Amino acid sequence: MIEAADGWIAVSITRDDDLDLLPAWLGDPNVRSIDDAVAIARLKGCRDLVEMGRLLGLAISPVRKSNEDLPSGSPVTVHQLADPVPGLQPVGLRVVNLASLWAGPLCGRLLAEAGANVTRVESRARPDTGDSQFADAQRWLDEGQERLSIDFGRHEGAAKLKALIADADIVIEGSRPRALRQLGIDAEAMIAARPGKIWISITAYGRADPCGQWIGFGDDAAAAAGLVAYAENGDPLFMGDALADPLTGLMGAAAGFAAIRSGGGCLLDVSLYRSAAFAAG
Repeated sequence: MIEAADGWIAVSITRDDDLDLLPAWLGDPNVRSIDDAVAIARLKGCRDLVEMGRLLGLAISPVRKSNEDLPSGSPVTVHQLADPVPGLQPVGLRVVNLASLWAGPLCGRLLAEAGANVTRVESRARPDTGDSQFADAQRWLDEGQERLSIDFGRHEGAAKLKALIADADIVIEGSRPRALRQLGIDAEAMIAARPGKIWISITAYGRADPCGQWIGFGDDAAAAAGLVAYAENGDPLFMGDALADPLTGLMGAAAGFAAIRSGGGCLLDVSLYRSAAFAAG
């Protein structure tokens, strides 16, 4: 968390590419490190920092103040797009899980616990970083799920991915909507083509634009939603580690089980931000 000139922001620098974006984000070619970035960001306004960061693809948010109202309503938006199939049960359902890190894999683990056949599919070019950073936790999340690596960039890989998704009863994914569209995968069309299909879409801030294009992770999304602690001097603190991630995994699984009971045929829009706001409320 960084104290800017008129408030606080939360930013997750998770990739080497993010470091390369810091000079453009702050408008200073001399920024060489995160410490440099923090020093310059303190002189700028929150709104400008967040808008430029999101434009560049950084995971960044304003920290919700303790006296600000939280968003109300359900953490999950249900879009009914096809006819339900009465009598669905978790046991034996085919689940394709495209999500990485924490929220999506936890959702898949819980479905596997209930008897679904879950296959975790990852891009060969961008393997899940959780394998190296949190190996023990990743092994727990993967338990009961088959893993499959596919080269999405090759024609045959993209075709295999589309076939797996088309044949699945449930799809879990954690991408911005345009990422799958670029691979020729249209969630709404694939749900409509298979009665009873359930699509669990996990994003940072929901699928609708402009929020659907924003990148977010568990720490910054939780801070945006007001799920923060405060030091004695009033400074905000992260509450737990990436807390929006496990909350969203639980919300996604709960929504998935509810959709199974009602026969599916729907897209479940589950966001880190709204899941954290729901818990904060």
